Amino acid sequence: MPADRDWDEGRALLGARDPVLRRLVERDPGLDPAEVFDGWGADLWTALLRQVTDQHISNAAALAIIGRLRDRYGGRTPGPGEFLDAPPRALAEAGYSQAKIRTLTDAAGRIVRGSLCPERLARMRDEEAHAELTGIKGVGRFTADGVLVLAFRRADVMPSADLQIRKAMAREWALGAVPSVRSADERARPWAPWRTLAAAYLYSRA
Repeated sequence: MPADRDWDEGRALLGARDPVLRRLVERDPGLDPAEVFDGWGADLWTALLRQVTDQHISNAAALAIIGRLRDRYGGRTPGPGEFLDAPPRALAEAGYSQAKIRTLTDAAGRIVRGSLCPERLARMRDEEAHAELTGIKGVGRFTADGVLVLAFRRADVMPSADLQIRKAMAREWALGAVPSVRSADERARPWAPWRTLAAAYLYSRA
């Protein structure tokens, strides 16, 4: 993500382009996206682990699963190699579905082999990195967007596939119904190149 001093530029742009975002910015003018996303996964593997675990379940349920997994490793998150060595039964007992075990096993294997390289992803443009991540079986837009924000601190990602973001949009803009992913993308289009900042404000209100 850009240095802290740059967020003022982003807040000014968002406030100028959308009155609802202006209200959110005025309510919390010092919001720092790095603090909002702190603890969600700061590197490629932990971001993938968090995002895949989060798929289709509540945040509380995902945290409980990750907590049980960490308990097996003395309170720390296992690395990709350790995940590959974990007995499938132990992962299932932690709460992982077979589909999520397959996805995380694929991701961990790519990282261990070096075919999924954080340094190479960091050099890619957003759309290229997104395509690389969604090449992992079971990784869709929800997971890829989250990884780009959490592990790579990209400044212009709008995670519209996240229901939490769209529920926040519905509430803050008084839409009456949760918007579709496409509608959320369209609403967010004028917020470029600061869509991650806008997402941080919406997560803070979720």
